[in-house]
Amino acid sequence: MSGFAGIVKFGAEAERSAIDVNRGARIAKEIAFRGPDGQMEWSHLGVEFWFSFLKTGPAPQTKSQPLSFDGRVWLLGDVRLDGREGVIRRIEQTGKKIESNTSDEALVLHVLHASGESGVAALDGDFSFVLWDERAKKLCGFRDLTGGKPFFYCESDGALSFSNTLEALRAAPGFDGELDESFFADYLLASWCPDPERTVYRRIRRLPPGHLLEFSQEGLRVRRVAQLPIENLVLYKREEDYVEHYRELLNAAVKDRLPDGECVVFMSGGLDSTAVAAVANRISKSNRSSGQVRAQTIDYRPLFEDEEGEAARRVAEFLQIPFELLHGGECQPFAGWDAAGFPMPEPRHEPFQALQVERCQRAAANARVALSGDGGDDVLLGQAWPYLRSLLKSGRWVSAFGAVTRHVWNARSLPVLGLGIRSRILNRIGRARGAEPFPEWITPDFVQRLSLRDRFEELQREPASAHPTHPWPYAMLTGSFWPNLLEGEDAAWTGVALETRAPLLDRRLVRFLLRLPALPWCMDKYLVRRAMKDTLPKETVERPKVPLAQDPLALQVSKGAWSPLPLEHLPRLLREMVDAKRLLNCLGSSFRDELYTNLRPVSLGRWVKSVEMK
Repeated sequence: MSGFAGIVKFGAEAERSAIDVNRGARIAKEIAFRGPDGQMEWSHLGVEFWFSFLKTGPAPQTKSQPLSFDGRVWLLGDVRLDGREGVIRRIEQTGKKIESNTSDEALVLHVLHASGESGVAALDGDFSFVLWDERAKKLCGFRDLTGGKPFFYCESDGALSFSNTLEALRAAPGFDGELDESFFADYLLASWCPDPERTVYRRIRRLPPGHLLEFSQEGLRVRRVAQLPIENLVLYKREEDYVEHYRELLNAAVKDRLPDGECVVFMSGGLDSTAVAAVANRISKSNRSSGQVRAQTIDYRPLFEDEEGEAARRVAEFLQIPFELLHGGECQPFAGWDAAGFPMPEPRHEPFQALQVERCQRAAANARVALSGDGGDDVLLGQAWPYLRSLLKSGRWVSAFGAVTRHVWNARSLPVLGLGIRSRILNRIGRARGAEPFPEWITPDFVQRLSLRDRFEELQREPASAHPTHPWPYAMLTGSFWPNLLEGEDAAWTGVALETRAPLLDRRLVRFLLRLPALPWCMDKYLVRRAMKDTLPKETVERPKVPLAQDPLALQVSKGAWSPLPLEHLPRLLREMVDAKRLLNCLGSSFRDELYTNLRPVSLGRWVKSVEMK
């Protein structure tokens, strides 16, 4: 994805100094890796913008930024819109004529002039950008509802710095390098920070998805401007209408994300990513301007007999697309973390992060864009009880009984209700995995000072949701989980100019899925299996959803290939939060499920050391 950054100052600080020149050079350097196709710098009194361009497509892009029609409002950022044809039609209804080769960035400005900021907030796609109004002296920053593209900002003494690259803001005015101990606390409790606004640095904040940032001489304000709606169920008379509607939306989602050149699909042997690959391949072959679609898969051979790679290979052969298989079985935990330049802008508890970096680096050798199967599970591995409950509440007892009966007849099993009955039975016979215990290696002073036991209980609770038929999927799709995961696939985490796109998180597709009757469509991906029946191999369509066969981390330890002991020396900052002696005892006696949890301070300590080196 293209890189962008900027600084807006008001008052006496608006004049540019030698320090500002040096700062600008540092910022431009930090975003340059994102855009091998051009770098730009632009400045007015009190305003400095930097941009690095990555050409991807499929829509026309504005190579030179910032962009303005009238010299008053300027756009800077990374924009990829969904449903361009619909956007153009809505603009033309206001009397303007829009050329088909108009870039997505220019369309945003047209929407702003036609419908104002509310029209911009309603756009679908993956975007992170700012609009600077020179006359009003006002900056507005937007981030899309899915959160596929990051947006960071830092405010200090009448100046606002912003970028889609966290490292760039280490050069921002007022940045002092102080780390956020609340971020650390969440990381130690949950392996990540669910707070959508916090970053690891106290002075740098995130703009949450679906939010607008406004900065002017009156100050800074952040507010929500977009939300995933709760809509009525889709009720078709013919089952095939559901299947056709899904196919149309999936086709549109993939088509809007398929680049002009070659494309890599991060493909497992499961249903979601293979469906994306099949649709992308069909579109590519029918469109001469599109490049070839390739597939790439990771398995964990020779550590264990992982069948994922071979299952994916069979799909690639069926689709007749090039296939690359990476064997990750010899990758040791935390390998590469100490290497100079290893991309790790924030702490990330992924011991095999080097494997993900290698995957993206190999993909970037052939393509600018990678498609993933992210987001395919949330709705389509649903639970039946909320849907049935809504039918019963509305007095539709016959419909509820009929839905269950049809599912039992077709699937030869009871639907997943989501009542917790199975968990309670397993708990009574001693086979259920208990709730995760509070980490005993956190120091008592840190626990008390930040009320961490209360925070731990809060993090253990299921998220609240107002959706009547798909409460859990709606909570997942509107929470901080997906933005956090998608940021981890950003170029800042791979170090290469590769943009990862997730067609299954397309807002048009997600809205349709959230309107489906859970029975039968959201049981074990019934809708996708129907839609892909003649497109993918039969074994793939019928393959059940299965987790990774074995835990690579636990296997590395049990086979003696790697050990967390002796414990690395914890940085001074972390010793205030973690009792090293207790941690040592826990790591020495960790069972399989506990090992990952007890390694959180280890991964955090490595990140802190890398920052201290800087």
